[in-house]
Amino acid sequence: MAFKVIIKHPSETNDEHTYYGMVFLKDGRSKLKRLEYSNTEKNLQEEFVFDGKPVEPNENYLALLLAVNESETIRNPVFKIPFNNPAPVPEIVNFP
Repeated sequence: MAFKVIIKHPSETNDEHTYYGMVFLKDGRSKLKRLEYSNTEKNLQEEFVFDGKPVEPNENYLALLLAVNESETIRNPVFKIPFNNPAPVPEIVNFP
């Protein structure tokens, strides 16, 4: 069994930023990935997979979205602290 989080962000025309998602768990584990364009969903997204059952149902985890542009500094990251759904499905975190 695994704990899965999918971070999503709209894909906008002429947006020069590269978007990264980060997921932090209570046990100290974290992952960072670059969001890639999904042709099927027409957005930017990435899946984060943690082996085992590191997050109990209704327990919190932290999801971050970072926008980076080579010609400027990192914009302020945005974050959400969602609850793990008791159902065994991937957690979807949508950032505007």
